[in-house]
Amino acid sequence: MAWIGLYIAAASAVCVISMALDAFNSGFRTKRLWLPCKYFSLNAFSLTLLTVALKLPVDLTTYMSGVDDKITKFSGLALLTTAIGNFMTAMASMDPNEILLNLSALGILIVCTVSVNVWADRGSEQILGDGSNWKLPVCDVCGTSGLMCLLMALTLVETHIQTHIVYNVGYGGTSTSSYKWSIQYIMIIQAAGVALGSIAPVSRWFMAARFKSSKIGDKRFKDEFKIEAYWTHKLVEWRESPLPLQIHHFRCRKVLHGAKRLLLNVAIRIQILVVLVSKLVLLISAKVDAKIFFFFHHIKKLRACAFGRSNDTTRAGSRVVMEQDLSQYVLLLEGEPELPQNTLANICSELDKLIHKGKKQQPKKLIELIEKSVSFNGVREFDSNEVPSLHSQEPPHSWSLAVVTLTSVAVALPNISNHKANWLLTAVSEGLSFVKNIETTFDTKKEFLYIRNAADVTWLEVELYQTWQDNALRETSFGDRTCGETLQELSLKAEKAVVDFKNSLTDSRMENPQNWPVKIIAANAMYRITRTILLAPSNHQTDEQLLEKLSVIISDILAACLTNLSRVITMKCHNDSSKEREENVSQAAILLGESEHILEILEHHQSPGLDPDKAAYMEEWRASILASNDETGIQQINGEHVSIEVES
Repeated sequence: MAWIGLYIAAASAVCVISMALDAFNSGFRTKRLWLPCKYFSLNAFSLTLLTVALKLPVDLTTYMSGVDDKITKFSGLALLTTAIGNFMTAMASMDPNEILLNLSALGILIVCTVSVNVWADRGSEQILGDGSNWKLPVCDVCGTSGLMCLLMALTLVETHIQTHIVYNVGYGGTSTSSYKWSIQYIMIIQAAGVALGSIAPVSRWFMAARFKSSKIGDKRFKDEFKIEAYWTHKLVEWRESPLPLQIHHFRCRKVLHGAKRLLLNVAIRIQILVVLVSKLVLLISAKVDAKIFFFFHHIKKLRACAFGRSNDTTRAGSRVVMEQDLSQYVLLLEGEPELPQNTLANICSELDKLIHKGKKQQPKKLIELIEKSVSFNGVREFDSNEVPSLHSQEPPHSWSLAVVTLTSVAVALPNISNHKANWLLTAVSEGLSFVKNIETTFDTKKEFLYIRNAADVTWLEVELYQTWQDNALRETSFGDRTCGETLQELSLKAEKAVVDFKNSLTDSRMENPQNWPVKIIAANAMYRITRTILLAPSNHQTDEQLLEKLSVIISDILAACLTNLSRVITMKCHNDSSKEREENVSQAAILLGESEHILEILEHHQSPGLDPDKAAYMEEWRASILASNDETGIQQINGEHVSIEVES
């Protein structure tokens, strides 16, 4: 049993650490004073931890009459109350189904497990030796939950002090249960959990009071207690809706409908009562906060006058908020006070920090590679329509697969230095992180997921091992050969893989490229690209010259793809999902900083004028560029690129 006690202590410790991380890492460190739930949220994992941590209050089989036993039973209930207070903001990002399921699970834990067992336990003995009563708050808004968590923490402190005074014993050695020495660990950890876990609810309470106090004089006293429709909207909707059951008996249907209305009317009145109490707590807190704030503001003003200091200076972030009136972008519910200017300034400051963080990690080698591009001609040049298809259907062109395959070919060139090969690998690796972001953002239906998977699998092999489908690309694979022989070898291996796969088909569904294995998709791309290079006229081009031309084509493809970065950043900021919005905005800010120089370079490129919705897809780019070439019938655009030529 002592080891089971350690198990309870460990579960409690995980809860404590998670709540502390939410308070300090997710909240104060980032100045998000609403302290979002990131590590300790309302979900199956946290509820399981709480169930384990609450084993002592619901344990009816173990005799626990020691002082420490009694305190530890109460500390478990205090930890549950504190955990519920921490859960409050988690529900803001949930959809209705998630809220219903999670609150149902929490209700089962509290009502069917904790309350019933604690009541049965109280039938035989008091949890606390001095006969103190306790209450378990379950559902309150931020202000009330913060107050209740603070009261519960103070009650636990009072329990520790009063119980030991009454029994005249010190800490340790006062457990009579089978849990023995582990009781001490549970008691200490859960007491620390109540203390640390109360930080977030109490801080939210103070912040809510501060927001309310800033607009305390804008409403009449009667209006302060107005119950907005959104508090009871869903309950009213359920009350008025018909029963979901198909009951043909008229009287039964009438009785059930009446019972449903009665229960929901009671629920609506309880909800109204909870909201009124919460509004009263928040209003009183705001009144007190306003008095305290006025006192300290007056003291600060007197000190500034005494020392001759100006009190008119404001932060740059605050000036930006006032000048641009960013308050119009804040979504408020009916009756909610507007965010104070300093809160908006903190949000702007946090975004500025993320943008600056992105600027410090700008991809230097990718920028050097992009600077090689002067147009987007490489989007057309890397694959020729003169290359015969090996299959009745061709997979659509993909930014990532084209770049990965071209890089594989470039790395395989025999007479280039390892330094240049590694430089290209690093630059392309930096670029693929942007490309993947773009492709996943626009491919919401995952229609091209199979091609991205082929590119990912191929790139992993190329980047880490410099091999392509188990064939070494450097030094040993093709021996002492010319670049033409190397390309021919790659082309033959790729062609053989596709042809063998085609000849082995027995399922008609495999005719669709979406069902091809990733290695066959990659092999088909390698075959087409190497054949395109080999079809070009040969003027004894050196490996170094071919590497440079391949680098320019890769640069063109990356440049064309990265023209979509600005739209990706915008789309991330306009995400409709409240659960993902905050993370997406943070990613967008970092991405803006990382891509600042790249976007400046791309401003000088002449875009083909594609519709924004089409510009995200390589096939649309190729169709647009090839259409512009039909009038002249030449393979060059404006004479800026020459044909790819290899030494055979």
